[in-house]
Amino acid sequence: MDDSMQLLDFPVEILQEIVEHVDEARDVLSLGLTCSRFKDITIPFPLEYRDVLWPTHDGTWRAGSSAVKDPNPFGELSLACEDFLSSAPMRWRAIRAISIYRWGTPVAPGFMQEYVRGEGFMLPQLPVDVYEALTRAANNPQEIIERGTARHLFMADNVARVLGRMPWITSLTWHWFPPDVDSDMWRALDRMQSLRRISFVFNTDMTHGYTGAALSEIMVRLVASIANCRELEKLVISVPIARNGHHDPTWSFDPIYDATWPQLRSLDLSHTRITSSSKFMLFLGRHEKLEELRISDSRVPPEKVVTSHLPNLVNLDVPNFRLARTLVEPVAKQDLRPVHGLKIQSSLSKKEFITLCDLLPMISSTLQSLNIWLNTTSDADVPALLECVPNLVSLEITGHNVNEVLAAARRVRSRHTLQALNSGPMRDWRNIRFPTAYANHLVTDSSRARLHRRR
Repeated sequence: MDDSMQLLDFPVEILQEIVEHVDEARDVLSLGLTCSRFKDITIPFPLEYRDVLWPTHDGTWRAGSSAVKDPNPFGELSLACEDFLSSAPMRWRAIRAISIYRWGTPVAPGFMQEYVRGEGFMLPQLPVDVYEALTRAANNPQEIIERGTARHLFMADNVARVLGRMPWITSLTWHWFPPDVDSDMWRALDRMQSLRRISFVFNTDMTHGYTGAALSEIMVRLVASIANCRELEKLVISVPIARNGHHDPTWSFDPIYDATWPQLRSLDLSHTRITSSSKFMLFLGRHEKLEELRISDSRVPPEKVVTSHLPNLVNLDVPNFRLARTLVEPVAKQDLRPVHGLKIQSSLSKKEFITLCDLLPMISSTLQSLNIWLNTTSDADVPALLECVPNLVSLEITGHNVNEVLAAARRVRSRHTLQALNSGPMRDWRNIRFPTAYANHLVTDSSRARLHRRR
């Protein structure tokens, strides 16, 4: 007789704790469908708390607004949300993903909408000294800057306090101004070692004060805070306010070279300045589970590097052909997991285009999406490219003379037999974009594709 204890033999209190530790809402629902005991636990479970868009300062608010409950001029709604969550500890524990956006949101999260609309609800009052600092009249640019800075600092302190109460969350999205190096937000982030998805987009209209050196220090602090997130699967770091800093020697993204996240599957780096291609490739090579790589609007030195061994890399969006070739060739030659999507952002020279056509057949069996930029082309280029990639379902060729977008015909079937009327390698294409001059190459055989111009 088997005396081992089954999961459903545990008391309800333990089963409730198990459900609380299930991160994804869909997994909680699936668990509830397994048996009646779990159903009784998961039905009242507050799934609406799993993913929270935190209310922050609303930049569109203006004095005199009559919608008292909707605007959130100085963060009072953030304080109200914090109080609401604190009234029941389970609410805090239920949160797994939190998002903070640049312009903020003037409305309360979905889980407290009914509470906000109820009779008697009032926004919390700020301390008098804080309120006066945030509402001080601004008569010159310097005063406007000081007032805006005061509001940002006040909200940053609020958000840092909130994050400090949720060290167990698995997803953090920060699309706001860069926190100061000594901000409490970093100390809160240090404790979030369960994060699996991280997105930091440092973008703000307050570009003053953010020098290349200052941003570099912030990058050092950011990487240090997330270095111990061993379960990290998706990482997005974008610094649009450094878009003009590609040639600024003080702006450096080097701290990321020494980091390693064993479970990383998706990496998106934008507006960065990569100073060493070799070190960057070594960094990539340590992440063998990487499936998606996107590096946009970034400077990468055109130096020869040792190719990385990335068997699972299937989607590439990179700045130049040299880096694309470096990453694609090992996959093709070793017959490992093939590439599904390839985008090269810089314009291809004639020589690079020829090399690309030689490379594509190695990955053509599963390559479904291709995006390249051609400025120098000939009449034979597009047909030559089509022959290399017979299984494409999405193609984009852009250049200085692009002025129309053509969408390829979806698979057309007979009304009577339901059999496909169009055949050939383009039967499954969904999107095509290329210079108008080459439209005729795709309509010579109407049985292969029917193109419709988008007005």
